[in-house]
Formats: sequence, structure tokens, C-alpha cells
Amino acid sequence: MTEAAKSWKTRWARKTPSASGSTESLTVPLAEESPPPNVPRIQRLRLRLLGGNSGVRGVSKADVASALLRGLTADYPSKADPFVDCEGTFFEKAWDGLLDEPADFATALTGDRWGMGPLGSWSIQNRVHFDKRICVPPFEDSAAEETVSLCAGCPEKLGLASCTAFREALKATRFDVEGLEGMHKNLHTKAESRPRELVWVNKPLPGVLASFARYSPEVGACCSGLPGCGTAVLDIFEVDKRPLGNKNNVAMLYLAAPHVGTHKGLTPGKLLCAIQDAGSNIARLLREYNWLAGGEGSKEWERNGWKAIDVRAKAEYCLSTKNLEADPFFQEQLATAEDGWLDAELVRGFPPVFMMGSVTQKELLDALSSSKFFDTKAFTSGKAMVRRGTGVHEKDIKDEEPEKEEQNDEKTEDNAEGGEKRKAEDSAGDKDPKKQAPGPARDAKDMPPPMMRNPNFDWNDPLLCWDFAKGFCSRGANCNFNHKPITAAGLRTVLGGHQPSFKAGTRVVIQGLKSGQSSQYNDRVGECENYDYQVGRWQVRLGNGQKLKIKEENMKRC
Repeated sequence: MTEAAKSWKTRWARKTPSASGSTESLTVPLAEESPPPNVPRIQRLRLRLLGGNSGVRGVSKADVASALLRGLTADYPSKADPFVDCEGTFFEKAWDGLLDEPADFATALTGDRWGMGPLGSWSIQNRVHFDKRICVPPFEDSAAEETVSLCAGCPEKLGLASCTAFREALKATRFDVEGLEGMHKNLHTKAESRPRELVWVNKPLPGVLASFARYSPEVGACCSGLPGCGTAVLDIFEVDKRPLGNKNNVAMLYLAAPHVGTHKGLTPGKLLCAIQDAGSNIARLLREYNWLAGGEGSKEWERNGWKAIDVRAKAEYCLSTKNLEADPFFQEQLATAEDGWLDAELVRGFPPVFMMGSVTQKELLDALSSSKFFDTKAFTSGKAMVRRGTGVHEKDIKDEEPEKEEQNDEKTEDNAEGGEKRKAEDSAGDKDPKKQAPGPARDAKDMPPPMMRNPNFDWNDPLLCWDFAKGFCSRGANCNFNHKPITAAGLRTVLGGHQPSFKAGTRVVIQGLKSGQSSQYNDRVGECENYDYQVGRWQVRLGNGQKLKIKEENMKRC
């Protein structure tokens, strides 16, 4: 192995979980092929409107341009970021609207200020430019720096069938245009298996030096998935195959936009969030590519900050004017909220935030700490409140509760807890010495209601492990309670004979409900809480806190 290859493998080593569950540093290359060839750094990005013809009502091209710019400029600009040349008048209007600061507090509350990054830094460094020509070609014969052009493709075929201008420009160089479709599909599959990583293949087609890709699961995080839209592909051309004979037309950036014809149930909110996430994915792909092309190492500290940026953008969109226009639930919550304050748990349940995975309240508040759109309050009791505002963030606020009421509540809880324990012990009987033993202390309130109790266990047994009977006990052999069902048939049930298909905590999308009232919950995202063995349904908690009883046949894992 050459010294250059050793250096490459060292720079791009990543953390991989070992078989024992611990994390150790292993050298894992990002592709099965050899290190990428000597590829050029990209200095300029020619940006076209992505998703302008999505077919979604209520979303203008200016809205789409604004969302794309929010994503591209979500992070502070660095030397690895190319300059952005925006094509068309929509981008310039959208950029001016983003840069306009609200004149007063009232304007800030009603303005649409969601997902905005450090726009001032991008503006001061003059990194965003605009081309006012009406008809702009896909490639420039006068390109003076290494340039990549964005091609908005088709999410179904991932080829150039719908990109007439790009197809003709590449055919003029005798490029294998038809081969791109199959290559893009294979690279998309590879990138999906390794989300948020830069993957590539060397010389996949004649005329292509290397193709890079990055898959972002945040695109389409509302559980529809938006197939075909989460991967951005960067094709680096061989020198003799570069369009118009200009050596600076080094690459094409391929990305498919959501469309109502392909993605059913596409709403304005889903579209704008997806476009914003696609813009962030473009910026991160090009930044990581330039790190690699420039011989720089992987910057994990920078990657770690990207999740907080995504969480903040989605949380801000939750209470943005654009979302409130079509979200009756949050309209009602704000209408009845005191001074506009909402429980932070409601925002955590907002589908784009909810589907990002395990976003804790602390992570949400940390992400919003840099927001100029949200006000936050964190109480010492652990509760947190948020509202639309101007970026006022308070911490460690003491809960205003009378001391006497707290003491009375504590006594009531103690009495209730003691009473429940005594009842459980008394019901065990006086003659059985095993049932007379008090056993380890626990809160009787944690016992599930009768309808949620697995009939294969004796719920009158004071030593029964409730967690195990509900489906899973994290303590395993170290648990102080017993894990024995009533019968051998019950043991087979626990071991998987007739267990529910989902587990508590699984995120699902509801589908196939046909009755008039229940059909409104189709395509809603929720989390499995408890399985009702008596009626054979899951209790599913929606993002707004509402709970439903749903059959497994009407649920699909997200």
C-alpha cells in the first residue's frame, strides 16, 4: 500500500460498534474500491430551482427558492464551501426577503423567519450571486473556475429523461447518458445503507472520473420517506468529456425533487421541509467532497453540529406562519395558550421533529438556544416552555407553586402509595409465606391498567416483574422480580409464539383506516406505547399527544 493510500485510510477512519457493543476506532474505507483519484476542488455551484414544479398548491416558486437557500446557508461558510451562483429572479427576491430584518417585535412574531442560519456571514463574504438572465444554459462555455451545475432530476428513474438541456449538453460530448440512470440507482442504494456519509465509486462509466453521493434521511422525515429524493449525487467528468469543451465544467450535481405525482400526500409543509433539508444535504456533500479533494481530514466536530441545525430548523417551522396556515392543531394550541407559551413536548411531537429519532428535551432546547425566532423557558422541575418570539432564552426558572400545596400533594401521594402497597400485600393472602414477603419496593402506579395486562401472567403476584410482563425488562437476570408466566403456553408467548409485531417505542405511520371519523388519522405518525391483549390493538401516541387504539394491520413501521 502506498503512503498516499495509508494517509487516506487514516484520515477517513470512522467509529464502528464492535460485536460486544462497545465503540472502538476501526479503519473502514468509505468504498470497496481504491481511494478516489486526483479530483478537483469545486469553487462554484450553479444553483437552479429545485422543486419549483412540484404540483403542490399553496407553495410558490419564491417559497421553494427561500427554503433551498435556508438549507444551503444553514451553517457558517467555510473555505471548503463553493460560491453559489443562483439562476433566475426568484432566488434574488427570496434572498432579499431573508436578509430583511424585522422592523419591530410585532413583525418578528408574524414574519416567516424559520430555519435561518448565519445569512449575514454569507452576505458579507459575498458568497451568493445571482444570474438575471431569463434562459440560462446548464453549463457555461466561459466558466473561469471549477464549477458544478445542479440538475433537478426525476425521483422515479434518477436519470436525465426529464432534464432535456442537461441531456443534450452531455450527448454533445458523446457521453453515455442512458448509463447514468442505472449508475445513479446503484449509488443511491449504497448511500442509503450508510446515511449521512460520503460514498463513491471510481470510474463507474466511460467519461466519469468518479461519482460521489450522500444520503440524508432528514429529507422526507415526515415518514412518507419521499423515495428518490434523499440522495445527492456528484458526477465528476473526465477532462475530455467536460461539456462545451471547457475544462472548468468539472461536474454535475444530480438531485430529485418531490412531486405530487410520485409522492402521495405531499403537503406544503412536507415539501418545504424536504427542500430545506435537500439544500443542507447539497452543502454538506460539497463540503465533504472538498475536504477529500483538498486532502483534509474528516471534521467530526462539525458533523456533530449538523443535527442541532436540523432540529432547530424543523422546530422553528412548526410555529412558522407558513405551517400555521395549514395546521389546525397548533392554531388551536396557540389560540388557548397563555401569552403564546406552549409545552416543549408539543414541539417534540411535531412530525418533522418526531421522525428525526430520539430528540430529547435538552437537545431541543440546546438547538433552539441560537434561535432568533423562538423564546424558551426551562424550569428547575424539568418542564420547558417555548413560543414564537425574538430569541430570549431563560434557564433554571423556579416553579411558582405555593409551599403548602406542595406539602399536601406529597402527603397525598405518600398515603396513596402506601395504601396501594398495603392493598397489594393484603390481596396476596395471609397463608402463603411467599406472598406475605413485601419484596422490593416499587410504585403501584406503574402497573398497567387491566385491559393492558398480558393474560399469561399472574398480575396478583407481588413479585411479578411488570416490565417483563409488558414485553421487555432491561434489567435481565439482575432483576429483583420474577420473569415466569403462568403456563408453558404463556412461556411460548413470551418467547415469540404470539408476540405483537411491534415493540413499545416503535414509530409507525397509520394507514388503511376506512371509517369516516377514523380515516382522518391516515398518514399520521405515532409511537407504540402499550399493547391491549384483550382487544388486540396497540395504544399509539400521536405527535400532538393524542392516543388511539390501532390494529397492527393498520400500522406500518417508519
